[in-house]
Amino acid sequence: MTKNSFILILFICLTTCSCAHRLKSTPDKFLDFLNNYQTDSLRVLVADSFQLQRTYITYKNDKTSFIEEYVPNSKNFNGKYTVLKATYNKQTTEFLVKDQSDYLKYLDIDYPKWKIILTTNSKGKISSMTIDSTESYQTYLLQVKQKDENFESWLKVNYPNETKENLYSTTGLLTKRLKEYAEKHGR
Repeated sequence: MTKNSFILILFICLTTCSCAHRLKSTPDKFLDFLNNYQTDSLRVLVADSFQLQRTYITYKNDKTSFIEEYVPNSKNFNGKYTVLKATYNKQTTEFLVKDQSDYLKYLDIDYPKWKIILTTNSKGKISSMTIDSTESYQTYLLQVKQKDENFESWLKVNYPNETKENLYSTTGLLTKRLKEYAEKHGR
């Protein structure tokens, strides 16, 4: 084998590996779009019959409420899922994620871990998202209950005219109040 042939083969292998590495799966794209609150991209990527369900509550989101409520709320909380582990199967992908947000950060709540299962239909669209609890769920529930009650009490004293609905729908207001609360409580 000549030197030029060897270099050419090496270049082809490196290019192929590099291109293959850049191709993201549909579930990976979905989480990227969700973490960046890209509703237009999510609208294209999820099936019209999309359902988000959580195993620990009965409320479900369809495609419309996911795009118009879940994603904007996530943005207001500055919520992100950090993937800790991924298991890929043909049409189902399971992620173990750490849930991070300003709400959890400023209320000093341990970041919970969730199991997220994404199902892709035959057209390559996300047809369902299931969020399941892990062993950290009970601790998370206790911390949220206690620390959210403390935060709400503080809000009622300091901002009696602000409602939770107002906090969640006004961009940046929730984070502003959470930061203020955390500073006053030495966090």
